[in-house]
Amino acid sequence: MSRYRTLLSLGALVLVVGLASLIVTGAVRRAPPPRAAPTVPATPSPFPLLPIPPFPTPPSCTTDQLELVGVFNDCAGSAASGNCSVSGSTLRDVLYVQGKTHGYLLYLTIVGYHGPGVTYVDVSVLVRESVTGALWQSTSGGIIRVTGVDGRSGSVKAELAYVGGEPTPPTVGLDVSGGWRCA
Repeated sequence: MSRYRTLLSLGALVLVVGLASLIVTGAVRRAPPPRAAPTVPATPSPFPLLPIPPFPTPPSCTTDQLELVGVFNDCAGSAASGNCSVSGSTLRDVLYVQGKTHGYLLYLTIVGYHGPGVTYVDVSVLVRESVTGALWQSTSGGIIRVTGVDGRSGSVKAELAYVGGEPTPPTVGLDVSGGWRCA
């Protein structure tokens, strides 16, 4: 029983010393008195307030469409043309996809291609708008999943940044995700 009392006394001593040190160092203080809120003059600001642009609203795409969100909000399906090839350990696919109002070229490049059924990370994804030639490229590397036995279909997801091609660069990037198929 004396061992229990000794431990209890030591615990109480540690607690008292800890609280005393918090009070002495000022870590435990009383709440400061409430302050009056500063008044703001009713004069107009010399700087105009700019509206915050709305975030792009993703379109409702079907599972067989490519979703483009950002500078374009579009769903694009694969067209009848494309150039898909595997040479050595490199897969290079260039697909023409058509949205509601724009046509796009989708470039997919996988260096170190091992075959289908694999998810490849940090790969090159580019999208070019057909009419203006504006080009967006994956910023941190895209993700491509190859599902077709011959490397001619799969899915893609990437964040793209504007590279060039238009007279005025857009301020909004482009995200691309969804299925792709080489015809």
